[in-house]
Amino acid sequence: MAPRRGPRKGWGEIKSGAIISAASPLRNYMNQIKLNSHRQALVNQALRQGLQDYFDDRRTQVKAFVKQEFSYPGCWHNNKHAFGWDLLRVPLNLLWAPLYLLLQLLCLTLKHLGPRRLKPLVTQTSRRLPAGFRTAVQRLLNNKYRQVFVDTALLKHYICARLEQLPQREFDEQQQLELERELGLIVDDVLEQLMLSRTAHADIGNTVFSTAVGALAFKKFTPGGIGLGVLLAALWVRWRAEQDFWLGEFAGGLYYRLFPPSPNLYDLVLACAAVMLALAFIASFSGLIIDPVLRLTGSHQRRLKRMLKHMHRDLLASTGNQYRSLDPYIARILELFDTVKAPLSL
Repeated sequence: MAPRRGPRKGWGEIKSGAIISAASPLRNYMNQIKLNSHRQALVNQALRQGLQDYFDDRRTQVKAFVKQEFSYPGCWHNNKHAFGWDLLRVPLNLLWAPLYLLLQLLCLTLKHLGPRRLKPLVTQTSRRLPAGFRTAVQRLLNNKYRQVFVDTALLKHYICARLEQLPQREFDEQQQLELERELGLIVDDVLEQLMLSRTAHADIGNTVFSTAVGALAFKKFTPGGIGLGVLLAALWVRWRAEQDFWLGEFAGGLYYRLFPPSPNLYDLVLACAAVMLALAFIASFSGLIIDPVLRLTGSHQRRLKRMLKHMHRDLLASTGNQYRSLDPYIARILELFDTVKAPLSL
C-alpha cells in the first residue's frame, strides 16, 4: 500500500519549533507535516525571519507617523473631530475609567488566585468589559494605526518571500487566514489599550491644568478637580460670609481671614460638579496640547515601538495580547492623591 501523503506545507509552525507555542492556531497545521529535522529548522527560521522583516519595516514608519499625526497641522485635523458627540463621550469615559480599571484588577486577581474552574469565565469576562465609548478621534486614529501598522498584505509578502527561498515550497491559504485572524485579535486588544491610554492622558492633563490654576490663581496646591472644587467652594462661602458680615464687607474680610468658614456638603458637591464638568469639556480637546507635547518628549514613539514589540512577540507565542499601558494606573494614582489631599485644603 502506498504511504499516505501528508498535508501541504506552508505557513504553520513545525512540530519541534520553539518560536510558536503549542496553543497557536498555526501549530494545528504544521503538526501534520512530516519533515526531516533539517527541513523543519529551515521552515521555522523562514517564518521567524519573515515576521521579523515585517515588524522591522513597520518600526521604520513610527517616526514619520508620529510627526504627521501628532504635530500641527495633523494634530488639529485629528482633534477637531472632538466637536460633537465626543463632548458627551469623553466625560463618560473619564467617569467609567476608574471603575473599569478596578474591575480589570479584580479579574486579574481571580485569574491568578481564584479557583481554576473560574479561570475561563474570568478571562472571558475581562475581555468583554467595555473600555468606554469609542470617540470620533479614537476611531480616526485607530483606522490610521491599522493602515500603517497592520498591513496583512505586507505581512504575507515578507513571510512568502522567506518561504519561497525553500525548495519544494507550497502554500496553504487556510494557514494564511489563521495567521491574519490571530494578528487581528491581538490588534483589537492593542487598540483598546491605546484608547485607555488616550483617556488617561486626558485625565492626567486635567490634573496638570487643575494644579496650574490652583497655583497661579489661588497660590494653592490643587492636584485635580476635587481639590480645585473644594478650594472654590471654600472661597465662595467665605465671600458670601464677608458680604453678610454685620460690620460690613471690609471688617468681614479681616475676620474671616482669621476664622474662615467651612463650606457645607451642598456647596462642596456643587463646586466639585461644576469643576468636573468644566474639566471634562477641556479634556475633549486636550489632545491639541497633549499630543504635540508627547511627540516632543518622545512618548508617542516609545509607546508605538513598544506596541509593535508586543505584537511581534505575542504573534509568535500566540498568547493573546500582553500589551498593557501604564498610563491608566498613573491617572488613578493622581486621582487617589487628589481625593486624599482635597480635605486638607479646607
